[in-house]
Amino acid sequence: MAPLLIIGIGNTLRSDDGLGVYAAEELEKRLDPAEVEVLQVHQLMPELAHELQNRRAVLFLDAAARGPAGQITSSTVEPDNSTWGAWVHQLAPATLMTAAATLYGATPPATLLSVAGEDFSMSEQLSPIMAQTLPLLVERACQWAQEQLASR
Repeated sequence: MAPLLIIGIGNTLRSDDGLGVYAAEELEKRLDPAEVEVLQVHQLMPELAHELQNRRAVLFLDAAARGPAGQITSSTVEPDNSTWGAWVHQLAPATLMTAAATLYGATPPATLLSVAGEDFSMSEQLSPIMAQTLPLLVERACQWAQEQLASR
């Protein structure tokens, strides 16, 4: 079976939107690549569906446009057939899960850790609240990986 997969999503030129990518950079330093593969992507693309094959579990990390700034939310990601066929070039995690299930029969358990952002303007700096939240998000992702690896 392939390693666990963590996908950090974001645009580092749009301030808080880059949080998922910054978290993925930190996770690459902390996690064993033989056990956990970490990807950094600007956005989810249909081509990523093949990456979900044979995974025990997948974790998505992303900034959210709504909610109290800095709040970390965890949610289960299930395939969403209502969005199938309505693709553009950017997908939601549920649509990527649908693509993986449809194309490859891949249905690994998936979780989304999202953090409500405060500033999505053109900047390469996280807002102060997101800079404070980044280490917490990295810790939550590490805990997720440890739990998944312990449940083998």
